[in-house]
Amino acid sequence: MAHERLHSISIIMKISKSILVVDDHPIVLAGLRTLISQDGLYTKIQCASDLPSAREIINQEDIDTAIIDLELSNDNGLALIKLLHQEHPKTKIVVYTMHQEIWTIRQLMNEDADAIVLKNENPQELLTALHKIEDGKGYYSQQFVRLINLQNTRQVNLSSRELEVLEYISDGHSTNAIAQELNISANTVEFHRHNLMSKLHVNNVAQMVKKAMQMGLEFIMG
Repeated sequence: MAHERLHSISIIMKISKSILVVDDHPIVLAGLRTLISQDGLYTKIQCASDLPSAREIINQEDIDTAIIDLELSNDNGLALIKLLHQEHPKTKIVVYTMHQEIWTIRQLMNEDADAIVLKNENPQELLTALHKIEDGKGYYSQQFVRLINLQNTRQVNLSSRELEVLEYISDGHSTNAIAQELNISANTVEFHRHNLMSKLHVNNVAQMVKKAMQMGLEFIMG
């Protein structure tokens, strides 16, 4: 019996996970604590409203995951992200922000966060992100992905019709099938195909699909 009890304790210790939520809005902290608690993925939830408090918690114990707001009172959440990367590289990082500016998107893409979720999205997006990263996967929320795609599309100046054609090409549809789906002529499809290869600076369909994936355009496909 004692051996079984010790084995049970050992299993509980192995699956015990802790999370730190860093945000300077008390209502947001309370809401996230409730959301995460009800989900049950983490056994220990701690909250901090500023950088010094977050640092104190991080220095006292190992944190499996940290949810970090970019804009803290008199502080920048990016500083905490850099600190975690340098001193606690095993801690998974979820950026939870309301900022949608192009410079923010570019900066976030360079910070190597495990997941990024925008605050104005359904709370389920945050829970999805947490479960994904615990499975060893990265996650960008739906709206953040749309922002990335919008930025990339503007950079290469793809029209909405070209994006539609690119989607069907990436799914392996033939020229005639695409023409039928979009109610356009086969010649028009070939015209768009030619423009896509020209704008993406590729020589064939395989390169075009690969280039689209590298740019993040795969998220709007299928």
